Amino acid sequence: MVRVSCFGWRRSRLFNNNLNPAAHAVDRESLSFWMFTSFRQRLLFCFSLILGASFLIVILTHYHQLAREKISRSTALIESAYVLMLKDINIKSDLFNQDVHQPAFFETRTSPNLRDHQRMKDSIELTLDAAIASFQHLPYTMDSGLYVVERQLKGSEALFDTLTALLLDRGYKDYNLEGAMRRHIHWLENHHAIPADKMLSLRRHEKDYIIRQEPEYVMKLNAMVTDLMKRYPSSSDSAAVHLAGYRDRFNEMVALETRMGLRNNSGLKRQMDDKLKAIGHSLNQVVIEAQAREKESLTQLNRLFLFLSLLLVMLSVVASFIIARRITRPLTELTEFITRFIDSQFTVEEKAPTVRTKDEIGKLAANFTLLKDEVISHLKFFKQKVDERTAELNHANQRLLAINEANARFVPTPFLKFLGKNSIEEVGPGDQVHGEMTVLFTDIRAFTNLSETLSPQENFDFVNTYLREMVPVIERHKGFIDKFIGDTIMAIFPDSPDGAVDAALDFSKAIARFNEHLRAKNIAPIAIGTGIHTGKLVLGTIGNANRLETTVISDAVNIASRLEGLCKHYHASIIVSDDTLVKANALSKRNFRYLDDVRVKGKLKSIRVFEVLDPEKDSLKISYLTHYESGIARMKAGDHEEARQIFAALHQKNPADGLLSLLLQRCEKRAEHGPSLPWDGVEIMHVK
Repeated sequence: MVRVSCFGWRRSRLFNNNLNPAAHAVDRESLSFWMFTSFRQRLLFCFSLILGASFLIVILTHYHQLAREKISRSTALIESAYVLMLKDINIKSDLFNQDVHQPAFFETRTSPNLRDHQRMKDSIELTLDAAIASFQHLPYTMDSGLYVVERQLKGSEALFDTLTALLLDRGYKDYNLEGAMRRHIHWLENHHAIPADKMLSLRRHEKDYIIRQEPEYVMKLNAMVTDLMKRYPSSSDSAAVHLAGYRDRFNEMVALETRMGLRNNSGLKRQMDDKLKAIGHSLNQVVIEAQAREKESLTQLNRLFLFLSLLLVMLSVVASFIIARRITRPLTELTEFITRFIDSQFTVEEKAPTVRTKDEIGKLAANFTLLKDEVISHLKFFKQKVDERTAELNHANQRLLAINEANARFVPTPFLKFLGKNSIEEVGPGDQVHGEMTVLFTDIRAFTNLSETLSPQENFDFVNTYLREMVPVIERHKGFIDKFIGDTIMAIFPDSPDGAVDAALDFSKAIARFNEHLRAKNIAPIAIGTGIHTGKLVLGTIGNANRLETTVISDAVNIASRLEGLCKHYHASIIVSDDTLVKANALSKRNFRYLDDVRVKGKLKSIRVFEVLDPEKDSLKISYLTHYESGIARMKAGDHEEARQIFAALHQKNPADGLLSLLLQRCEKRAEHGPSLPWDGVEIMHVK
């Protein structure tokens, strides 16, 4: 233990046995800093130094910002005056282009544009005065240029006032000089003092001059008036007086127009425009000079600010580095050890670094060593328990996955989704959902006779192998199995009828593969029939709390089942209802033919049924589809003999088409009995 005293401060430091002499020398040199007995006091001292430097930088920044604002404000005032002057020029232009055609301007001798000009003029004067005043506080001045602009503005305003007064004297329509001229000519028109053709020529010369401002029309009008005056022996005649008055007012108006020069930009208008250009040039030069001086001043100010800021920052960084190194060295050593301890997944068992202080950092290092040992001990215990629990959870998870897979075999996942359930645990009695879907029934033809030749085990193997071929086809076309009824499959297609029709067409490929399997076992090949119907249905659960079953309740299910049963009667592989065909999106891409309007067993309403033709298997049927439809049309029209002839010709072409045989028998029977055998076009089925 070594004790050191400095300015009344006393502190002690604990040295471990492995310290080298160089470390002792460093500690003695930094004794004045380490006189603080706690880490908090050291941080407070460092923070005070940094805060003092920051305060100086803030003061310097504030001064710099104020100086920048003064310079920028003065330049902005000049730029604002320039913008206001441009706006005033536009206002004057609007006055000379618009107000000259507004009678209210000549009646009231004022207008919105004139008032806007006065306000703009006052704003320009105030802005220039403010700009001159603002430059008095800057190291440079712009007074000479601004005074020149003020004098030019006064000269321009004098010309504008003169031009406005002359414009008002000239008048418009019924006002002032033009009004007097119009009153004279109107008197002459109303009293028919001048022939109509002469009057028209006179008015045309007047309007041509007003529009074109060409002197030849003035001469023509004066010559014409002089010629007309000869018609009157006395100048005191009323017509002569009004004619002379009209001529004099017109010539006065021409003189005013020439002096103002509004139309051809001459005279006073030209002088005012030249003044405005000179003002714009002068003010633009002032703006350019102000911007240049502003840039120069800001550059000097920025350099000074940057130099002082860098100086303060460098001093602060150097001081902070020295102080931080003294403070953070023990913290850095401890932090590095903690990082190694964490990176090793809390398994490093080396000793923590020795800290040579008695302050909070020294206590932290000692406490961390104790904490490290406890953490390692507990982690070893927890790891053992976690490994045991993980093994148990993995086993339970595998069982749960197996149970979910088993449940999905009995309750399809799409069924749960339609009920709005995430798992089978959420399903309860009475859960249901309404919607329009497509129901598909498919069944093996003559399976009863076939099953009698097989043993029970062979029957199960037969059906399971058959279903392994068929079910993937349904799922591939976005359908799901509702139930298996022996060899019958009932499937639901919730999206659109297209999936059901496409699946039925693809069944032929699955059956072809299955028949290859049967031939290998010396079993006769099979054929299937498929019925499809689209309609409203209720999909849900029935049963009680102890025994539930998913089902579909709807008349659409019964109809689909009946259509599947009709396949044998009509010698068809796929039969669909008109509801399915109408709602199928790809109707134009499929081949189908009308079969009948049938009333299936248990139904009062008839259904139109169609056979879907497979392009690969039924290409011959598709080739005479147009003739077939003609035969159906004749049969529906009651012309059974002609229909029979069409069907007979088609039957000779394709004797294997069993539907043609059925229709031939029907037509022969109808033709034989004639009207005595009533028929409304609907076939009634008495069997399922």
